[in-house]
Amino acid sequence: MKPLPVPPLNDTLERTLGCVDAVIDDAAPTHRLAHDFAVGAGPRIQKALENYAAGQWDCLRGGIRVPGEDRDSVEHGPRTAADREIVVFCAGRAFVLPVSDAEGRVAPRAELAAGFTRILEAAGGSAPDGAGEGPGFTDASYRGSGDDEFRAWLTEPANTDVHERLARALFCVSVPAVAGASTAGVGDEPPGCAPVPLHRGTTGRISR
Repeated sequence: MKPLPVPPLNDTLERTLGCVDAVIDDAAPTHRLAHDFAVGAGPRIQKALENYAAGQWDCLRGGIRVPGEDRDSVEHGPRTAADREIVVFCAGRAFVLPVSDAEGRVAPRAELAAGFTRILEAAGGSAPDGAGEGPGFTDASYRGSGDDEFRAWLTEPANTDVHERLARALFCVSVPAVAGASTAGVGDEPPGCAPVPLHRGTTGRISR
């Protein structure tokens, strides 16, 4: 959905006063208040609204929350539609599933379904050895772990790769493992749609 711009301040005031004039006989006090707002706090509030509107769709780009010493921040994903991925959590493992190609074309539904089926098969219904150990910086359980511990976690190249991959992901989704999942009959999807396991660092929860 394309975001709509914030209407100019004068247009907003004119529309508001037009509605007021239609229902109130003596709208002079409201007109004075509108004038005071236009020459007073109005421009500042208008600017704040425009800045807010410009960033309110950032959440649709994907991204990841980053622990901070005093408060957390958000590292947003890219604005482009090309080469986008989603991260699928299943049975204590995380898989990257491409959902668009280099031209920004969305993968067909059948290819995505095949990718999910292969994820279920690869997950095998059980978590790998050691899964769940250490702080889970990729989910809400890292709260209270502290910025220092998170930075230490990032010193491992494998963990840095996981963090960057999560930040670039369009979104993350968790699916339950299905016993006996099979890829029979789903066909062979193009290599670009094949799910790729994320590497597991020694202190993180995302696993290979």
